[in-house]
Amino acid sequence: MRLHARPSVRFAGQITGVEGYVESAAHGLVTALLFAADLSGAELAPPPRDCAVGALWSHVTGGHRSPGGAHEPQNVNWSMFPPPAPGVRKHDKKRARVLRAIDSLEAWAQQSGVALRATQVTADSLPASSKKGGGKRRRARSGAREDQQR
Repeated sequence: MRLHARPSVRFAGQITGVEGYVESAAHGLVTALLFAADLSGAELAPPPRDCAVGALWSHVTGGHRSPGGAHEPQNVNWSMFPPPAPGVRKHDKKRARVLRAIDSLEAWAQQSGVALRATQVTADSLPASSKKGGGKRRRARSGAREDQQR
């Protein structure tokens, strides 16, 4: 995220195509970490794409864009992440992605010497997916819409 004519000038957040306050702050933190590493002469790779800050970084640098496709500002979303491993059931995909993101971010931080605050998210703390629960919510919402239209 440098200005080509003046590499000491860095960009982060909304000016780079990241939308949202949290996303902009996260992108700014990653840019600051990479800038600090650069100033100290250290080599620091950006976070991996399978965690949210890495997915944003990849989006801004064109990592998941179609060849010749225009850059479109975005909030972080699941389409920026690599797909889950083959064989993961549809209703378990988000949970699998969350667990992979935690592991990946922690491994990157440890390898890079970046201190992270301990997470309280574990596999046991995430709700198990249920096909029945999602269907009930969809039916309840569509029923509410029908009531509003009457």
